[in-house]
Amino acid sequence: MKFKMNSLEKKWVLYDVANSAFTLLVATIMPIYFNFISSSAGISDVDYMAYWGYATSAATLIVAFLGPVLGTVSDFKNRKKKFFMLAVLLGAFGCVALGMIQSWLWFILLFIITKSAYSLSLVFYDAMLTDITTEDRMDQVSSNGYAWGYIGSCVPFVLCLVLVLMYDKIGLTLSTAMAIAFALIAIWWFVLTIPLFKSYEQLHYIEEQDHIIKATWSRLATVFKDLKKNRKVFMFLIAFFFYIDGVYTIIDMATAYGSALGFDSTGLLLALLLTQIVAFPAAITFGKLAAKYPNHRLILICITAYLLIALYAILDGVTPVSGWNHRPESDEKYMEQYRHPLWKDYREFGVRGNHDGMDYLVLRAFIESVQNQTEPPIDVYDAASWMAITALSEESIAQGGVPVSIPDFTHGRWCLPRKNPAREAFEL
Repeated sequence: MKFKMNSLEKKWVLYDVANSAFTLLVATIMPIYFNFISSSAGISDVDYMAYWGYATSAATLIVAFLGPVLGTVSDFKNRKKKFFMLAVLLGAFGCVALGMIQSWLWFILLFIITKSAYSLSLVFYDAMLTDITTEDRMDQVSSNGYAWGYIGSCVPFVLCLVLVLMYDKIGLTLSTAMAIAFALIAIWWFVLTIPLFKSYEQLHYIEEQDHIIKATWSRLATVFKDLKKNRKVFMFLIAFFFYIDGVYTIIDMATAYGSALGFDSTGLLLALLLTQIVAFPAAITFGKLAAKYPNHRLILICITAYLLIALYAILDGVTPVSGWNHRPESDEKYMEQYRHPLWKDYREFGVRGNHDGMDYLVLRAFIESVQNQTEPPIDVYDAASWMAITALSEESIAQGGVPVSIPDFTHGRWCLPRKNPAREAFEL
C-alpha cells in the first residue's frame, strides 16, 4: 500500500527542505567563500582548512552542551515552538550577515553562532516528530524528510551556483554574488519554516513550574542517573555522538579538503549537487527497507560503506598515484614526433639567447617584420592576452579557484582570418 502523509506530516517534512539548503551551503559554497576572504588576508591553505575545522568543532561542542539543556527546557508546555523559531531566526539572520562580512575572523565567529543555531533548531525539530505522527509511521515520515530535504535543497543551491560561477557574466563581483546567495538561502530557510510554525501544537509536554531552571537541571540529573540503569540507551547516545559528529565532519570539511588539495571549485560543487540528487531515492528506499529489516542492520551497512569510502578518500589523497599527485610521463618521444618544423630547423641552426633561444627568435621575428613591413607573428593582442594570464590567475586564486574569463582585447577581431607570417619570419 502506498504511503501517504497527512498535512501536518508534510509541513514537518517541508522544514527538512528548508534547513537542508543551509546544510548544502555550509558544505559547498561557504568554505570556498571563507577560503577567498582568508587568502585575501594572507592566510595559507593549510591554516584556512584548520580554522574551518576548529570552527566546525566549536559549533559541535556548543550544541553538545546546549542541546540537552535547551531540549529539556523545551519539554515544558508551549516552549518547544518558541525555542524552535528562535533558533531558526538566529540562524537565518546569521546566514544573511555571513554574506556581508569581509573579515575572516568575524566570519568564523559568526559562522560558529549560525551553525550552532541551525543545529539547535534540529534538536527541537526532531523532538516535534512525536507530536507530528504516530510511532508506526515515524520511519516513513523521517525518511521522507531526508529524501525531500536532499532534492528540495537543490532548487536554491542551483540558483546560488549560477550566481557564484557566472557572477562576472551577469555584472556582479564575487562578494556581491556571495551576499545574494547567502541571503537567498536564508529566505528559503525562513519562508519554508512558516507552515510548520503555524500548524504545530505541542501535545507531549510537562506542565509549567515555578522554577524552570532548577527543574531543568533536576530533570537532567535524573536522566543521567537513569542512564546508569539502562546501559543500551547510554551506549546508543555515545555511539550516536561519534556517528553524527563523523558524518557532519565529512560533510562540512569535504569542500574545504578538496579546495586545499587543489580540486576545481566548479567540479566540487557539481559533485555535491549530484550527491543530493542521488540521496533522494536512496533515502526513500531505506525508509521502505526499515519496515522489513531491523534498523540496526541497515545502519551497520551504511556505516560500513561510509567508512570504506572515507578510507579510500584518505588513502587516495596520500598515495603518489592519485590523480593530482602523479609523476608526469616523459614528453621526449612525443616532442620528437610532433615538434614543429620551425623548432627542428632552429635546433639544427643552433640555439642562441636566453629561455632556450626563444628570446632570440621572438626578437628576430619582430625586427624582420619591421624591416619587411609585414605583420609580426606575435602582435600586441597576443602579448596582452599572454601577460593577462598571471593577473587573472591571481584573481582566480584569491576567489577560491573560480573560473575567470580572459578579456577579448581584439573586440571580436580575433575570429577574422589573418595571414600567419610565422614561417616566413622565422625562415633560417
